[in-house]
Amino acid sequence: MGTGARAAAVMLVIAGIGVGAADTAAPPPPLALVAAGTTVTAERHSGGVVRFDLGLRVVAGREPFEVRARRAGYDKPVLAYRIVDVDGERTRVQLPAGMVTGLRGLDGFTTITFTDGSGRIVAQYRTVFCGNAEVSAPSRRDAAAANPYPIRCGGENPFALGAVWGVPAGWSAAVPDQPGSALKLAAGRYTATATLAPRYRKAFGIPERNATATVAVTVVDAAPPAPVTRPAPAAPPAPSARPPVLDSTPKDGPRPDLRSLPAWHVSASRKDGRWLLSFRATIWNAGTSPLVMDGPYQLLFDSRGRPFGSRPAGDATGLAGHALLDAERNVVARGRAEAFCLAGTDAVDYTIPGARWRPESTCTVLDIGNGATTTRTFDITDLPNGIYHLEVTADPDGRLAELCATDNTALRRIILGGTPTARTVEAAAVHGITG
Repeated sequence: MGTGARAAAVMLVIAGIGVGAADTAAPPPPLALVAAGTTVTAERHSGGVVRFDLGLRVVAGREPFEVRARRAGYDKPVLAYRIVDVDGERTRVQLPAGMVTGLRGLDGFTTITFTDGSGRIVAQYRTVFCGNAEVSAPSRRDAAAANPYPIRCGGENPFALGAVWGVPAGWSAAVPDQPGSALKLAAGRYTATATLAPRYRKAFGIPERNATATVAVTVVDAAPPAPVTRPAPAAPPAPSARPPVLDSTPKDGPRPDLRSLPAWHVSASRKDGRWLLSFRATIWNAGTSPLVMDGPYQLLFDSRGRPFGSRPAGDATGLAGHALLDAERNVVARGRAEAFCLAGTDAVDYTIPGARWRPESTCTVLDIGNGATTTRTFDITDLPNGIYHLEVTADPDGRLAELCATDNTALRRIILGGTPTARTVEAAAVHGITG
């Protein structure tokens, strides 16, 4: 479905699904699986790959559906808790083992089955559900006006520590309906049936009648793409007044706390006859205030979150560094983030106090709980095979006012190997994490 179709699906949820639940005496179920419509059209592209949106939604009942997942360290398992209301108090209830094994959501939450006209199963797979989604809207008149939960599930970064997933009371959230690999179907008519796994129905008290949704799917060959038009550039934002530059930095008060995650997505590739070592470097804010840069100045905040002063900190390109060390941890090469953007790209730990679940999308702000990730490279063409370390450092020059500056560096052990015409790199697992 295109953008217009998805918007129409959301409006169907608002207009027709769940509104009656607020008007009847029977309380709504804690969660209900619904479809925004009874029919959808799926487009068939090159190679028979089908692209579709079944319009599946989960609607939360009288209470928000909220789950928090966290691991205390990379050598610890992920523990997940549902947040429920017990006698007016928010209480954590641990989810049974096996429901959450990572930080992407509830494993195997939904089973999607496609059948053809004769009832034969032509595709069947499971999907993960977290509740966080850009396609989200109120479905009852008594629902809150805004959704506080993140728009992404998280877990994209293998070294993330905590995630928050949720659907506000009376809101609907999109249910993932895509398979792990491309789905290929012939043109024709099918029936797609989505079913919630029995263990989740039992754990969350979902009646069986609210655990299944069926959609008729018509697969057609896709039309040629329409020409793309580019919007006019947006006007630059108006300049803001910077708080006064302080003679000295107060010793107390909220501060960011930049930390580095181990280098990840490590690979070797050849370009223009040279071998390059590439990796992703993430720094994140585990502090008590956002890191906000106003030009070459860091803004300082009081306990109410109001900026009251600023201090010189240089430009943002000096806030992230990376280095390649040899086996004895001597520097072989060093680099800086020449075009570093502070904007939160990774949800590293949304369970810490003050975490911003919907971070600022600007290169001057790194909100609490969020990480900024960049891709970095080193030329390894002339380096001998052997053991090395990738070092990622936040604020390498100590320019910032932080809660702690002793947790700014992370190392990842790697092994360079192969031959001059086929270099290889292997990143050592960090407590079993190989990403």
